[in-house]
Amino acid sequence: MIQNRSKPVDVANIALIISEFLIGVLILAVSMRITHNYFQMFIGMIFLAYSILTTFVIYIIDSDLEKWWPVYGIFSGLFLFVAGLFKYHRVKFGYLFPSIVILGMGLWYSLFSFSIIKFSFRIIAATLGPLFLLLIAVGLISFFLLQQKHKELVINDEETGSFSDEEVSLNTESDD
Repeated sequence: MIQNRSKPVDVANIALIISEFLIGVLILAVSMRITHNYFQMFIGMIFLAYSILTTFVIYIIDSDLEKWWPVYGIFSGLFLFVAGLFKYHRVKFGYLFPSIVILGMGLWYSLFSFSIIKFSFRIIAATLGPLFLLLIAVGLISFFLLQQKHKELVINDEETGSFSDEEVSLNTESDD
């Protein structure tokens, strides 16, 4: 006799994933068609990617989300870069730098989460933590010195309103 090997389906979990996906589609559509807001576009992409990743992890490869949480950070870094690219139609260091930092953090934590590095994260953090902080300081000082020579790397004050409607708009000033 053949046994049924299917596992019970958690309806609430599926409903949450579907609603997350639909919210992402709605936010992305509204931001691209109506509001032309880059922050909303970023949030819509995040909702979509998170729902797809959650579906993939739970239902396709049958794994726990405990191991996969750093991938959410990787998606966040990638989509922040994409939102900046759509906003300025070129790579701006003001979006590239945080995107690389978030992406790097996601990749770093993935090494421990997927047991690629066999050492405990606590041991690595205690040993390399001061070096990591020193590297961050050197990176920020380097960025400061680099932007002194190359003013195009700096996002001007009129471009910094990342949460205001006028500054985050997908429309150019000629569209208004």
